[in-house]
Amino acid sequence: MNPTSPGLLSRRSFRLALALLCGTLASVAEPSPGPELDVTLIQPEDAQSWHPTEALALRVALRHPAISSQTATRDALTLAPTGQAWPAAVSLQITGPDGREVSWPLVRSGISRVTPYPLPIGGLLSMAFVMTSDPNRRIPPGDYAAVAILEIREGTGWTGRSESPPLRLKVAAPPETNPGLEISVTGGNVLAVGDPWVVELRVLPPLGNAAENVLRSGYRFRVFDASGREQPWAFEPAVTLPRLPNAGELIESGLYPVLAVLPPTAATGLEPGNYRLEASWSGASAGKGRTNSLNVTVNVSQIVQRLPERPQAVRQQHLGWATALLWRAEYSSTAEIEQLVREAAPLLVAAETNALDTWVQDISDSEVALALSETYFLGGDFESALAFASLARRLQVPPVESINFPPDPVWQELGEFSRLIEETAARGPGRVLPYLIPAINTVRPPDLSAPWAATARASSEYRSSDYGAAQATGAPNVSRHGDNPRAWATKTADAGDEWIELSFATAIRARGVRVIQSFNPGAVVRIDVIFESGAATTIWTGPDRTIYPRGEIGILEVSFPPTEQPVNGVKVILDTRIVAGWNEIDAVQLLAARASTTSPRLQFQVSSTAPRILEFSPWPKDFILQRATRISPADWTTFSLEPPAGFVLEGEAAYFRLVRAP
Repeated sequence: MNPTSPGLLSRRSFRLALALLCGTLASVAEPSPGPELDVTLIQPEDAQSWHPTEALALRVALRHPAISSQTATRDALTLAPTGQAWPAAVSLQITGPDGREVSWPLVRSGISRVTPYPLPIGGLLSMAFVMTSDPNRRIPPGDYAAVAILEIREGTGWTGRSESPPLRLKVAAPPETNPGLEISVTGGNVLAVGDPWVVELRVLPPLGNAAENVLRSGYRFRVFDASGREQPWAFEPAVTLPRLPNAGELIESGLYPVLAVLPPTAATGLEPGNYRLEASWSGASAGKGRTNSLNVTVNVSQIVQRLPERPQAVRQQHLGWATALLWRAEYSSTAEIEQLVREAAPLLVAAETNALDTWVQDISDSEVALALSETYFLGGDFESALAFASLARRLQVPPVESINFPPDPVWQELGEFSRLIEETAARGPGRVLPYLIPAINTVRPPDLSAPWAATARASSEYRSSDYGAAQATGAPNVSRHGDNPRAWATKTADAGDEWIELSFATAIRARGVRVIQSFNPGAVVRIDVIFESGAATTIWTGPDRTIYPRGEIGILEVSFPPTEQPVNGVKVILDTRIVAGWNEIDAVQLLAARASTTSPRLQFQVSSTAPRILEFSPWPKDFILQRATRISPADWTTFSLEPPAGFVLEGEAAYFRLVRAP
């Protein structure tokens, strides 16, 4: 057949058209790639050893597929399953060591509003699966895998199925026997030579009907070196029995904490090395004692001091040691109380100084706020303790509203601690706390009720709603670097000079500004602050030499001497030609100046000639000494106009403070 005959051409044309048609139909039928899923651990931090009685929290993150796929759509993916919120379409599949699917009592935690959620390029949606602690939960040990699955079959947006890579989780084997004791070292298991050993014990239920003297005694602590030799060191245990629940609750809850301290002076011959700390309690029912142990590493100070967690560890050691001393004082004679208070006071001052040094560097650290709250609580200043506890609660609020994470240990401790403060304040002062007030230099937390901008205007906006200047107000709500309509963006990219001016609801003395740059950071060239009077001044000019990690949100923090006048506005100027693309700002924070102390530190000592007399050292002449018999409500009256002054340690409880003379 002639290859150029019309029949052959027709057949070839038909085949070509059919192939093109099939290819077109195939491309139309192929679903668009769905969101990329990722599973990470919130609690515990280590995936290599999780005990099934502990809490478990897994975070599921959804990202736009265009981040890693060249063929994915560049438009936002809308998650709108019919009749339910998008987190309800996410499931977590757990497979056991044998590869079979297992069922764990995980609870879905996330937004519940039934409304479409757009997922733009660079955007992020998050939710969590949570399992609370349960001492009776039993899960066979081994290697498990968790896979998140998003499946939307019907809806007005994207439909299909996406899976995450597996998250490997190792379930630890239970101990061979239940020791009935949990043991830990405050501040961590890595200590420096010269550190106190502050040991916490939890006596696990059941405790039976143990009498108070049995609960307070029968504890033994032993330390063995690497060769197994026992060290001749004596721990000082303390049990806070006034705060114990009744006997029925003890059976259910156990006893916690029991504190024991090995002071540095008692650890004679301590050298760097590995040690085994063994704790036992002989007061269990049926004559059965309880024993548990852990390993402690002691190193030279020069090495331990370089650990990033060292400041927090030292702070916890001081607070734990002071707490143990005060607990012991509650059951001591007057002379012993005076000695224990003298030992506890410098520990609380050291804890306060440590915390304030960290606080100045980061006033958003909830753990430091909690430590200050505990310090002032132990010192009897319930007003400051409650203020810092409240502040710590605010700082613990998750920054992304759509994520409902479970409370972490700090948050849980805050709840318990706040209740303890309120109950103690309601009961009135105790026997020991009044004498600690002079040793504590009370610092009020700065007013952080409105640390983020309340209103904003800008030189231009990509849109007046999404990407508008108002998106830069409030706390940060963009959790991942990338283009996001919840941040401010200029009308056009790379256009040159642009600015955004932000106003704050409360004027404060400021010491710095933080600019949260959620996309293409580095274009800020100048920052002005605006005083309550309306005047403005430039507090920083570029170029910005901050090294921003690629693909991460950039935070520009500018510090300056505390302003004398209150500040209620900030103006951020950008040169958008410096960094290509849209330079988006998520939020701007005005950092409050460090609060000044309310009074000079009041120094005191117990008289060497009259042991029951508290002697106050001279204080500045423009201050007067006041005394109160209670704190809640306070009844401050003038005790002495001029130094010196003395107070007899008996009779009514007494609190002291210095205030500026009228």
